[in-house]
Amino acid sequence: MTKYSEMLIFIFVFLYIVPLGVRPLASPDETRYGEISREMLVSGDWVVPHLNGIRYFEKPVLGYWLNALAMKVFGKNAFAIRFPSAVATGLCAWLLFFWAKRHFGSRTVAFFSALVFLLCFQVMGIGVFCVLDSVFSFFVTAAMIAFFWGYTQTTQQGKRISYSLCGIACGLGFLTKGLLGFVLPVIIILPFLLWERRLQEFWRFAWIAMITAILVVLPWSIMIYRREPDFWHYFVWTEHVSRFLTPQPGQHSFPVWFFIPILVGGALPWTFLLPLGLTRDSLKKLWPKTTALRFALCWFGMPFIFFSLSKGKLGTYILPCFAPLALLISVVLYRYIRLGKTKGLSIIAGSVTVISLLLLAALILGQCLGSPPLYTSPEIWKAFVAGFGLILWGVLSLTSSRVKNGHTKLLYFACAPIVFMFSGHFILPNGLIAEKMPTEFLSTLPDIPKDSILVSDNYQATSGSWFYGRDDVYLLGRMGEYAYGLRYDDSHHRELDVDQFNQLLKKCRSKQSVILFTKASRYNDYKARLPQPTLEMTNRYLVFAQFTGARPSLDLVRSQSNFVLGREVSP
Repeated sequence: MTKYSEMLIFIFVFLYIVPLGVRPLASPDETRYGEISREMLVSGDWVVPHLNGIRYFEKPVLGYWLNALAMKVFGKNAFAIRFPSAVATGLCAWLLFFWAKRHFGSRTVAFFSALVFLLCFQVMGIGVFCVLDSVFSFFVTAAMIAFFWGYTQTTQQGKRISYSLCGIACGLGFLTKGLLGFVLPVIIILPFLLWERRLQEFWRFAWIAMITAILVVLPWSIMIYRREPDFWHYFVWTEHVSRFLTPQPGQHSFPVWFFIPILVGGALPWTFLLPLGLTRDSLKKLWPKTTALRFALCWFGMPFIFFSLSKGKLGTYILPCFAPLALLISVVLYRYIRLGKTKGLSIIAGSVTVISLLLLAALILGQCLGSPPLYTSPEIWKAFVAGFGLILWGVLSLTSSRVKNGHTKLLYFACAPIVFMFSGHFILPNGLIAEKMPTEFLSTLPDIPKDSILVSDNYQATSGSWFYGRDDVYLLGRMGEYAYGLRYDDSHHRELDVDQFNQLLKKCRSKQSVILFTKASRYNDYKARLPQPTLEMTNRYLVFAQFTGARPSLDLVRSQSNFVLGREVSP
């Protein structure tokens, strides 16, 4: 194992594996994907995804399978459900390293391609978060590298093997996130072959990839159709065609330029080096004279344009663009250093030192003069951790600006923000945790009776399901992502309005506990129309209200929390 490999492995383990279990689960994304996988494990149904016991047809099953397998190994916890995303990111960096080494003939380019990829803020942020994008991005990367391997093969057998691997990766991408597993490779490969004037390559070998992809997706596709005939209509039309062509309610409609600032911010800290690639010499050297560079440009550019034209947008969608972007950045930096021009890099590194110190000053001022301050007294240590990360970022950037060797400069520049990135898991303000991570709030509350009826809103229901291990939470108010599944006869009764909730309370009376767990803003809307609860707990953002049944001891509540406000209400 070379020093390059050892350094990449250390950075990957330090940034992506070690801190996975530190943060509470965020709602609704992490609790959603974790809960669907938990219910698969409990029910033994690995074909039809269910969320809170309700059919959930927005995604295929592979991502849930991976999370469930991780939970089988590591248990039901945050580490387990984030593990597949982290591993997928590491495997993506590994593929990028070996592809760059093979087609650019330089260990330096290969090393910096993987390093740039792992140290992009967006790649790291998504790679330690339980969503499907990192796994999907890995399959897209695998498909593209397999295709290019086949494209450059000189033997028919080599082409057949590599295009079969491409088809397998596309099929697995489809099982992770749907039709994009087929669409993205096609919109990358076709323009590239047109640019190369070898479009006949597509028609000669595309059938191999198509057959292998179909063989991968066919077994589950048939099983889900036999179990849920309506799945494909909803999944293809509503989740793909309608979402791409027309803005849907709640489907994140943004302007066409939305992904530009996302890309600029997500590529930090490497965005600071962008001026090095915009010089006349750099642009001349970067002009895609090689087949590999032309392919990398198509791989980066076509998905970026495709997602920009889509009506529905989320910042995570362009994650597949970051692997080729990392390669392009690495090539620019390598050629810049080979020209012997390190002055520009020194100036930029010095500027980053100033930026990090300005951020440190902003942190101090915000903490001292902010009303309210970013961190409260019990968590003031988080400000010191964040400050230390910023100071180290500035010191290493300053060192980068002063050393003479170009490669050493880049290493210092790359490593400068690592501690700050790592500290991000630990320095989340309690206010943000209280608002966005409901399981932390639930962990401070007394246990609820096993036979209690739990009611929640569409955002917090997944947190309640995950935390209490329940798949029978009732939904009050707007239904959101549950709306389609609630149309089925066996789930429709789980949908409540305020009047129906009051009827449920009358029906239960003192026989059974009825607990409402919801956002404080929604609770305030309902409160005037609800009876007084026997117990009401809040952290300002969320409310836990028990309406019937035996009351938990308020002393127990107080002993379990130092930030949750409790209020016992006389019946």
